[in-house]
Amino acid sequence: MSDWRPLETAPRDGSRLDVWTENGVRYIDVFWHQGPGFPQGAFVFYDSHLRDYIDVDDASHWMPPPAPPKVETSS
Repeated sequence: MSDWRPLETAPRDGSRLDVWTENGVRYIDVFWHQGPGFPQGAFVFYDSHLRDYIDVDDASHWMPPPAPPKVETSS
């Protein structure tokens, strides 16, 4: 069973998402951004190498990121 949901249902509140594109590429830490360069808003990720927001314009589906692993401590 897939947890992927249509992009139209994705939150637009800045939450981090995993996104699947029409070209079969998965992006992580994608979020909705509205501001300079994206006045209408867009799903973007921050590319630290380019130091800019990159639009994921062919996104088709989203899902919440998985929970982080639990760290086991030894006693």
